[in-house]
Amino acid sequence: MDVKKGERLSPPFYHLLFVFIVTDKYFFMCRLFLLFWDCLFLLLYFLLLLFLLMSYCFFRVFLLFVYYYFLFLLLFLNFLVFIFIIYFIFIIASFYCFVVTVTKWLFLLFYHFVPVT
Repeated sequence: MDVKKGERLSPPFYHLLFVFIVTDKYFFMCRLFLLFWDCLFLLLYFLLLLFLLMSYCFFRVFLLFVYYYFLFLLLFLNFLVFIFIIYFIFIIASFYCFVVTVTKWLFLLFYHFVPVT
């Protein structure tokens, strides 16, 4: 798209730029949250491992069961949070683009038939 100096950009370009900035900001926040989430769970894994190693002589079977149960539970929750955040952002962004596009085309359609007074 060639833009000459002093030429104004068309409104659809502004709309695309706005959608790109908003969705890029949400994806950046999502990546930050997932990074924080993964660091938190890694810390929990290491704490559970440390707890298991420190208590090796006492209740070994019980601690192994608790450790692997929590490990599986944390991995499963991490996977669910990742899927829900990514897919909800995709659904919200696509629904937003759909609503904006439909209302824009409806406005353009009815704008030509409504007499200007």
